[in-house]
Amino acid sequence: MTTIVPTSEEDPALSVVRFVADLSWADAGPEVAEGHVSRLLVEAQECLIQERWLDLASLILASADVIFSKASEKGF
Repeated sequence: MTTIVPTSEEDPALSVVRFVADLSWADAGPEVAEGHVSRLLVEAQECLIQERWLDLASLILASADVIFSKASEKGF
């Protein structure tokens, strides 16, 4: 059995968006990635505030799709 322990005040959904966005933009370098990750976080916050859950899920899945496409190109 797993227990989730919150380690910050940040909403867990935003933590997931940040993690997935960081992974998807990691190859671009920190200068480029920072702007894109920040933009995604702002958009995710707007989705949370407006309770647009499908849009939030789409943001996460779009970033995850980038990660999986990179992994398949590398042969993982």
